[in-house]
Amino acid sequence: EKKWLYRHCQAYFFPSTLEGFGIPGIEALQMGAQVFASRLGSLPEILSDQAFYFDSFEPEQMAGTVKDGLRNPKDKGAMKKYADKFSYDRYTDKYISLYHKLLGME
Repeated sequence: EKKWLYRHCQAYFFPSTLEGFGIPGIEALQMGAQVFASRLGSLPEILSDQAFYFDSFEPEQMAGTVKDGLRNPKDKGAMKKYADKFSYDRYTDKYISLYHKLLGME
């Protein structure tokens, strides 16, 4: 259901001020949704130049960012290529490796 929603939406809004890794934004990019996110937290580091960013949470500024982004969308092929660098298998392998290192198992 989530993949269907991502595939059929025009945009995904991620105005979080305290986000962890940003997996929902990556998932939206993988499905071709234009992503609008907060510049706060880790989101710019994770979403890179593949998302549009809110510089403030003033409604007029946010609306302007969305209007501009929808008029000049990011390239869906580039978004997917970028987002495909992230995967649950890779996350899992890195976490397991980190835990092994922390436990002195490596």
